[in-house]
Amino acid sequence: ISKNTEIGKDAFSSCIGLEKFITVADNENLSKYITDTGLDVTVETRKDISLGTASAADIVYTGEPLFPEVKIELTSGESVSADRDYKLIFVNNVNCGKAKCYAYGVDSYLEGYVVEFNIYCIHDFTETVLREATCSKEGVIVCKCNICGAEENKSIDKLPHTSDKW
Repeated sequence: ISKNTEIGKDAFSSCIGLEKFITVADNENLSKYITDTGLDVTVETRKDISLGTASAADIVYTGEPLFPEVKIELTSGESVSADRDYKLIFVNNVNCGKAKCYAYGVDSYLEGYVVEFNIYCIHDFTETVLREATCSKEGVIVCKCNICGAEENKSIDKLPHTSDKW
């Protein structure tokens, strides 16, 4: 149980055979709940992996799911590593834009982080003239990325008027 979780009066009243809570250290909400309800339970304490910082570097688009390294640095200086101390779940990690990773403690750790990172493309555009410029209208070039499919339009300046075409 997270130490920031508010626990209602009857939160566990329907739990039959409740014997143990697993929580992080200094969980005053849980201690108060156990005292107020008179529950006869044991409490196991785990380390709080959210006492630190988590980060992931931005990464280049490939068209495939991307899994950048997620680093967690605890304020205690204790070393933690993915798979041993925390697990990762990636969301929206294929296309360009913002992606997320949920890093959550396992075994001797609880709590976790939401880590955002950007997926960006090093564009390789092919330009196609959609409309040629004239003296009365700008032209249009369509630029399409050969890697991610992004499209953008560029304008072609109007041509100068020539007196012999009047």
